[in-house]
Amino acid sequence: MRRQSVIGGVLAVMALVLGACSGGGAKKFPITVQIDDRLRDFEVSVDLVGVADDGVAYFSDDGTRRKYFDRENTSERDNQPGRWTFEYRPGEETTRMLPATDPIWNTWLPRRKGGAISKIAVLARIGNNGFPAPVFIPVTGEEATGEPEWIQVTPERLIRRPGQN
Repeated sequence: MRRQSVIGGVLAVMALVLGACSGGGAKKFPITVQIDDRLRDFEVSVDLVGVADDGVAYFSDDGTRRKYFDRENTSERDNQPGRWTFEYRPGEETTRMLPATDPIWNTWLPRRKGGAISKIAVLARIGNNGFPAPVFIPVTGEEATGEPEWIQVTPERLIRRPGQN
């Protein structure tokens, strides 16, 4: 009986250690991005960027998003580590999916061990002047479900529908 308790205790400790080493509950899941039909005649750029909690305030600022997507000064966008981009051009397919198996997840989630990434920021530029407010998808913590995500880019805003794909 005592031996079973010791073995059970060792297994419990191993499970805790392995759980901590695997990203602390960070979730990988497919993310589908769809361009609304009303935007078929516009160029649309959508970036998914791994961010820390302070990135929420940073990318929520309209001026920051304008600077980020500035075509004359691309350094901020180009220097963004861990960026997945969907560049839509008129006449192309309006839906793209980032699968849970995409290598970008290996860029985002290991950085999470140091507490760096807690969310994925979904940023968009519509034509030259449209910068809708971003949406943020949690990848860690209680809000992270690991369920598929669906994002629709409309002329007015980005719409997040968790659990759809």
